[in-house]
Amino acid sequence: MRGCGSVFYSVVDPRFWLTDPTPIYRNGLVNAMDGALAAGIERFIFTSTMGTLGLNPTGPAFRCNR
Repeated sequence: MRGCGSVFYSVVDPRFWLTDPTPIYRNGLVNAMDGALAAGIERFIFTSTMGTLGLNPTGPAFRCNR
């Protein structure tokens, strides 16, 4: 990360059923944040798409007609 001003950290852990977030932190988030701090990164941008994944028991939420 040395020499960078910003870091985009994009990761997803699809284990939605977890009640303890500890395994998610072990996936590298804390290590990436520590590395960014040590390298003097000005901006650490964390993005995640966990909320966009899922199954709808009644079928698709929308349909595309082409």
